[in-house]
Amino acid sequence: FAITIRNQPDLDIIGVGGEGLVYGINSQIVLKASKLYTAPSDPASPREQWIYASKTLFHATLAMDER
Repeated sequence: FAITIRNQPDLDIIGVGGEGLVYGINSQIVLKASKLYTAPSDPASPREQWIYASKTLFHATLAMDER
């Protein structure tokens, strides 16, 4: 099982940080978004489900703490 990051379609990634990705919207606006992971396929083992949940919660918490 490999954790894959789900990118935002039609947006250019202009930076990658520990807690998220930075997308260029236009020449003056950027969007910083936490990493979104693709859920494991069904049926997934308990370990795969735990890794997905753990990574998702970890990065969501980092993004909230950054505020």
